[in-house]
Amino acid sequence: MERRPVWNIIACISCVAAVLGLAGVVNYSAHYGSNNPTIADPSSGRIHGYNHHGRVVYLNDSELLRIRLAQGALIIGGFGFVVAGSFGRMFRSNR
Repeated sequence: MERRPVWNIIACISCVAAVLGLAGVVNYSAHYGSNNPTIADPSSGRIHGYNHHGRVVYLNDSELLRIRLAQGALIIGGFGFVVAGSFGRMFRSNR
């Protein structure tokens, strides 16, 4: 069994995280953009403005956390994929 370099494994994990983050961002943006109110409602906790393609909708704390985590997974996963891919090519032996 051939051993895979650690950079390839990190690149694969980062790619999966980026794809899941992208799916989450698209899903949450579409859902929140069409279903949430456009006026702040402090009684329901919807006080955080979120700009969805020029339309500001208001989110509560847990909705904002979900979309920020998805955005973070997309950014960190994409960055990790690029960095791991670069290191993987740099240290690859010439066979």
